[in-house]
Amino acid sequence: MAQQTTLWTALPNGYSEDGRSLRVSLLVSPRLEPDFDPHLESFPDFVDWPATLAQTRFVLHFAGSQISIAGNDFAGPTRIDDRLGVPDSEVWTTLFTKATFVRGFEFRDVSTHAVLSYPAADVDQLVRDLYTTVAASAQDQLPTAATFLADPGWMNLLDTVARNDAQFTNEKTGLRDTRRQFAAFKNGAFRERSLASNLARLELFHTPPSSPRVDKYDVPKDDAKARAEWLGYERTALPKPDDFQDEIDFHQIVTAMNQYPTLLRRLGLVVDILIRRDAFPPAPNALLWAEVILPPPTPGLIRPPDASPRTHVKLDAAVFQAVPRPNSQPGDFRVTDGLLVLDPKTFSLLQADADGAGLKVTNFARTLLSMRRVPEQQIDPVTRQKRELGAPALRNAGLSRAQRAGRGAQELHHAAKPVQQSREHDPAGPAEP
Repeated sequence: MAQQTTLWTALPNGYSEDGRSLRVSLLVSPRLEPDFDPHLESFPDFVDWPATLAQTRFVLHFAGSQISIAGNDFAGPTRIDDRLGVPDSEVWTTLFTKATFVRGFEFRDVSTHAVLSYPAADVDQLVRDLYTTVAASAQDQLPTAATFLADPGWMNLLDTVARNDAQFTNEKTGLRDTRRQFAAFKNGAFRERSLASNLARLELFHTPPSSPRVDKYDVPKDDAKARAEWLGYERTALPKPDDFQDEIDFHQIVTAMNQYPTLLRRLGLVVDILIRRDAFPPAPNALLWAEVILPPPTPGLIRPPDASPRTHVKLDAAVFQAVPRPNSQPGDFRVTDGLLVLDPKTFSLLQADADGAGLKVTNFARTLLSMRRVPEQQIDPVTRQKRELGAPALRNAGLSRAQRAGRGAQELHHAAKPVQQSREHDPAGPAEP
């Protein structure tokens, strides 16, 4: 039989404009498990979700108090908040039909996978140091190749790029062997915090994970272009229009809506609730959660009790907001008075786009390597004067989060724990891989 569960996350959303009401936003996370028919018609509640919400009752719990709100109550001090939009059946049925494909949920344990990233702050500092030395020696004209080749910092960069390229370049084709480079990363290479590792991880971070191939121009063999070859990648074929509806399922569409706050309200995936200010007592750290009473299920559908995570919340005369956990973990976000705390251990302020700057500087280093190997290239063929070179132009960036890879790996391990624990306590024994 089809099975339906819903996770209701209650989030404090401050005070109303007049200060008389508290705002709570309920985030709806459905998980549908089809039986024989993998389509939305197997789940009548979600064929027209806004209509289901109109017959639903929400009971909010906080600090030992509770208050009940009907899903069709839009008047009075305690009601559904329509400020940003309310569930609309026309919007829902336009996006979802009875034939919408539903793929059953299956947890994918990727906790053993390696997370590929690179230290953006280190690359930014590298570019900053290199450009500082060039700027300090700048005159009225652009620097020459000799200026870069005489600088110890740039020379260290050139030597490092040359070693990295030699390690993973196919001697016959002269092209990078991305398979071997990815395999080296999976086997633990590039873990140390060094210039060589940073540049290798940056390069891999911007390398498509698809199968590499050698591309060339489709011209006669006697054409000079026929000798040109470069590294390309296989492209995944797009599904045919008639098959596309079976590729993207209900859960993926719901997840994609997270980028559109107003549409979330119109679809009923976020329900905003206003409650009287005196409905809940002040508390420095109390639990907020929701008990949601849906209409009775239809025959043939299993609907286990829904779950609602407990949110730690602070409520006083000035604020109604979530409370960060006291024992923060590395990389945790912290919010104070509704504002994100820009901890320098977690965030860095980068004045240049680290991705673009790192790639440009690496490719510029390859140009300088060619000039170092062939000194004649340092001379302009027209003027016969020393060739002038400008370092690659940089773009602005902004805030960058540090320790992304480490934090991402922690989250993957954390997500796998409930599944691993359930297998360990299963009387039938661990599940087969």
